[in-house]
Amino acid sequence: MSGTCRAWMTNCFSALLVAWLVGFPTPALGQGNIELGPFRILPSLELAGEYNDNVTLAPRDEKSDFIWIISPGVSIELPARRYALRLGYRADILRYTDQDQLDSIHHTVQGDARVGFAGGLNLYVSDEFKRTSDFAGFPVPELTSRVDRDENVLTAGADYTVRERIGLAVDYRFFLVNYQDEPIFDELDRQDHLAALTVFYRVLPKTSVLGEYNYQIIRYDIDAVAQDRDSDAHKFKVGVKGDLTAKTTVLLKAGAEFKDYDNPAREDWTGLIVEAEAIWKYREPSQLRIFGGRANIESTFQENNFFIATYGGAELRHQLNPKLLVRVAGLVGTNDYPERTTVGTETKERSDTFYEFGAAIRYQIQRWLSVELAYDYLVRDSNFADFDYTNNRVRSTVRLTF
Repeated sequence: MSGTCRAWMTNCFSALLVAWLVGFPTPALGQGNIELGPFRILPSLELAGEYNDNVTLAPRDEKSDFIWIISPGVSIELPARRYALRLGYRADILRYTDQDQLDSIHHTVQGDARVGFAGGLNLYVSDEFKRTSDFAGFPVPELTSRVDRDENVLTAGADYTVRERIGLAVDYRFFLVNYQDEPIFDELDRQDHLAALTVFYRVLPKTSVLGEYNYQIIRYDIDAVAQDRDSDAHKFKVGVKGDLTAKTTVLLKAGAEFKDYDNPAREDWTGLIVEAEAIWKYREPSQLRIFGGRANIESTFQENNFFIATYGGAELRHQLNPKLLVRVAGLVGTNDYPERTTVGTETKERSDTFYEFGAAIRYQIQRWLSVELAYDYLVRDSNFADFDYTNNRVRSTVRLTF
């Protein structure tokens, strides 16, 4: 790192920190105590340094680097008894010590609104827009190229208590991804629409069984790609949702998906889908979360339109004392691809096994100031060696929230 770059980073950190503290000199303002009429304003600032031993998730000849991250943000809320509004913005300014071609600024804009009516009808809408170059994929990165793109997720819905024991919920989700100035990835631009209808029947005071139907439409922007990749899907699920005990909440859905491609030459898919989560709040605010699932996910890999992700994991958040929080999490699973693919001299169906582990400790110095040290470990072990990667990251973060 050059002396000029070091000086720039030092001056930038110092200037931002001084400006923030001068702008909000009184810790007594606290979190959410800045008010403008009925609005509550919550500015925030994060300063982080991260060591990453494989910044490109490469299978070999890994490149390590130290990354400086500055993240200013602000959230505006309008709280009320029957409704709530929120709008927030955050920027993540990433500066690499050696791989400065990876320097970037990520933007996130979020907004949501909720309103409840006396008759038992509740409405909500939320939207999140991101301009990012982070690795893309679920539940772990599938695409190991850092590509600038825009992503937007819009969700809206309503739930209504029809009778004492019967409830209905209608939900809609819209997802858009648009790759910026990347001709190789333009063919992956797409829009997803998902509409859901859920019927609940309460069997215990806070627990209901449910039946759910989803209709999903996936459409790609480029005609030549759309002719092969566009699909419609029907998903049927049954399950249970609610409080099993005073400290344990569960959500379990299982069923089948029927995915139909517009291209008659493309084989349709029918299979098991699962969504599961259990949260045990053994001592407020400490909790243990166990989760898992099986899903059909759109793929960016060669001839494969999708892969099947099967995964499970756990996360423990334990409050050691009022100021000290420890988090430990783990994830394991597989991504299986249906189409035989040739990579080098090998031809076979791709299958990836992945493992992820993370641990963090956060100390709340003041209501408005905290520090955190975190470690994350990620492994993808594929039957094609070219898709393996191992990644270790250590990050230290200072957070200021007013």
